[in-house]
Amino acid sequence: MGNFSKGRLAGILFGLAFVGLVVYSAVSSMTGSKRGTGTPEGAVELLFDAMSREDVIGVMSVMAPFEVGTSADLYPRAVDLAVAADIIEDANWLAGIDFEAEDLEMSTTVLHPDVALVGLARGEFALTLDPATADPLFTDTDSLHGSITLQEAHRQLSSAIWDANAEIGDFPFTLRAPDELFVMTVKHDGKWFVSASYTAAEYGRQILDLPPADFSASRDNAASGATTPSGVIDDLVEMVNSRSIEEHWDAILSGDPDGVFEPFNVFSPPDELGALLDYAPAYNALVDQMEEWLADDGLGLGVEAATEMLENIELEGDVSLSVTTREVPIDDEKSTVYLESGSISTHILLSNQASDESVFFQLEATWEGLCARGFAGFDYPLNPGSSGFAEFNECLPQGVLPYGLDEVFVIVTETNGYWYISYVETILAYAEIYVAEALRRPELRSRLPEVDFAAAPS
Repeated sequence: MGNFSKGRLAGILFGLAFVGLVVYSAVSSMTGSKRGTGTPEGAVELLFDAMSREDVIGVMSVMAPFEVGTSADLYPRAVDLAVAADIIEDANWLAGIDFEAEDLEMSTTVLHPDVALVGLARGEFALTLDPATADPLFTDTDSLHGSITLQEAHRQLSSAIWDANAEIGDFPFTLRAPDELFVMTVKHDGKWFVSASYTAAEYGRQILDLPPADFSASRDNAASGATTPSGVIDDLVEMVNSRSIEEHWDAILSGDPDGVFEPFNVFSPPDELGALLDYAPAYNALVDQMEEWLADDGLGLGVEAATEMLENIELEGDVSLSVTTREVPIDDEKSTVYLESGSISTHILLSNQASDESVFFQLEATWEGLCARGFAGFDYPLNPGSSGFAEFNECLPQGVLPYGLDEVFVIVTETNGYWYISYVETILAYAEIYVAEALRRPELRSRLPEVDFAAAPS
């Protein structure tokens, strides 16, 4: 039985409790049972209860639904694949790991009617791993038994931040430890859930001592989506075609977020991007601090030179995009939108005002399914002999992609009467196809006689 220092336990325990949440929500987003609870503290209690039972699905059920998606079938299939590939021994791969949260004392600070910080004032975390019953994946780790109080874990974090301040020298900010450890929660459809993205963003904001977040950005001030599932793509195409290349370039140079990202605002779900939108003002303040520091320290010369170089570049031209879509409803609030075919035409004249040099780029392409044809090229107007053009007519070769994946698609979801592309659901849909394809391989299928391959998506 090995003994671990409290510092190491702090890293292990909070790595499990917080980093694990981010990994689960970003990679293992796979539950449709949106449990939630009536209070922020209740959501945190359910989270630690599920962790103590090594219940991955239970953990997912108390995570914010817009972070974890609704694909309940992916987790068992992913476990099957891990077993077949000899990554883990069996589906009960968390056996032998025991995590306990005891005597927790929590408090709630409401930051917005739909956002609350749950402080972890007191309590104790205990972690036990027994190699005798643990999956071979963990057998390289000695058996450990240990516990740490939340107060001691907070002291460990504060000490680490103190040491970091000594290392960063004259940076334009001083790191500070949060007043207490905490978990961020959000309200969704009347229930409270734990949010990994808000937790990570708030820890970063507090440690970097940044201004407060604006929680109305993704709620009261969120851009409206499309009125139909396929309208999401139609609106994006219209937004791209409504501007010249020069207008797109000027928006980028001016640092106008609405100008640059307006097409994305139209079809991005405000809940999935909630933490990004809400914490943007806080982290923009960090960017401003860094820019001022670089300028004052004489290190901004390179930035200024790069900025001046970009400002000397002018872009003229146009872009024309068309997309033919097909939508297949999944349920009342979710549809698959296939990008069956389309075309793109761009003509761009790039001029460097400082050197009077210019180059002309052209792209003409059409696609159908996963096949594309057209031509692309460039030409220097001041040097007619310097040009290059190439035609292409290519399809992705069979065997590169899983069986049945012959069109690009996105999953769109309905929120408050508007439709948006769901990044989480789209990623999960592609992941499910790849996992199902892997499980069809004979060398893996033979190891899993109980897998229902007929039910696997094609």
